[in-house]
Amino acid sequence: MEVWVKISEGDHYMVSNYGRVKRLPYRYWSTCGTSNTPHWINLPEKILGGTKLSQKGYPRVRLGSKTYFIHCLVAKYFVPNYENKPQVNHKDGNKLNNCADNLEWVTNYENRQHAVNHGLHTRKVTPDILSKIKELSLTGLSNNKIATELGLSSTTVNHYLRDKYAAT
Repeated sequence: MEVWVKISEGDHYMVSNYGRVKRLPYRYWSTCGTSNTPHWINLPEKILGGTKLSQKGYPRVRLGSKTYFIHCLVAKYFVPNYENKPQVNHKDGNKLNNCADNLEWVTNYENRQHAVNHGLHTRKVTPDILSKIKELSLTGLSNNKIATELGLSSTTVNHYLRDKYAAT
């Protein structure tokens, strides 16, 4: 069953556990328009968003002057975040599936691991390359030089040397 809750991101908006956002009906006083005569504008209820995607493919919606990711709105109002984790993950890997039961709060590390484990993001670093990074690091080479030699970014080398990632 679809459940709607009013959200604090705007006076006239609601979000549902099915990943939909709607504008509630309301009226406002306007002095704009072709007649330049002050008049009331009546806006009907309307389902919003889902058609505008971010560069990374996440549906977003504009509420007033701000734009929000739909999955973040759904998670904020329907998915408990007991551990105060900062990111929202799509369990099935589908960025268009914003149903509350498909979302979970995660750390950045958990989000990256999920992406790698589900084939959503592939690592450039194989176990052999990881060994080479560690080996070169022991020789005293800087992370930048290691990155250049192996064709990686210095950020990637830094992460692996700090054991942020395990080789797959």
